[in-house]
Amino acid sequence: MQANVLDNIELAPHYYRLSLHCPPLAHSVKPGQFVMLKVSQAYDPLLRRPFSIHRVDGELVQILYQVVGKGTKLMSQLRPGEALDVLGPLGNGFGLQAGIKQAILVGGGVGVAPLLFWAQELGRQKIKLLVFVGGKNRVDLLALDDFRQLGARLYLATEDGTAGYSGRVTDIVADYLSSGESTAATAVFACGPKGMLAHIAGLAERYVLPCQLSLDVVMACGVGACMGCVVKSSHAGDYIRVCKEGPVFEAARIAWA
Repeated sequence: MQANVLDNIELAPHYYRLSLHCPPLAHSVKPGQFVMLKVSQAYDPLLRRPFSIHRVDGELVQILYQVVGKGTKLMSQLRPGEALDVLGPLGNGFGLQAGIKQAILVGGGVGVAPLLFWAQELGRQKIKLLVFVGGKNRVDLLALDDFRQLGARLYLATEDGTAGYSGRVTDIVADYLSSGESTAATAVFACGPKGMLAHIAGLAERYVLPCQLSLDVVMACGVGACMGCVVKSSHAGDYIRVCKEGPVFEAARIAWA
């Protein structure tokens, strides 16, 4: 399908928010799903790039991304009025168990991208939001005002100590869980680097909390055909496709070691 670029704003060095007018996508996508974007009309880069949906507002769809290579560099040069070819929505998104009243959302850097859309939905369901955001420095702390507008309680951590707690975001999640404030009505949702997700999965298991994780891996096709995005399952010898069975998984389904 075709989407029209409304704006493409640099939020911080190397971080951008792309706003698209795409009614079919806006009306069908669910939190945690993703799209594959053709970022150039040329043959290079040949493959589409996967991006989670950051926010939906009416017919507006937003994508939060970091410039890390040629494809995202080209994306950063998109201007209002340009058309973009979009494949999606793809994959499986977040879900909410019955009886959950409080959600812990953990984002590492650009890993907050799918969590805002999910926070929008949780807010509509009157779920209490506790959002933990971490990064190497304060520049990596993204979408903070957006979460605040949803009424979320924010906890921040930076590895260099330039904002919030000085250390890793998993440290402050562990501190919160050890405080005893979480209850059986709490669920955990996270997206970020693999090491962070493995740590969050371990914490959720220790405190017996339901936990869903959005995996960020390299994808080629986005529809399960190429098998290029498989990860090891917790079932011995099994592998699962992130694009097709995920990108959101129950934490216990992934083999982290």
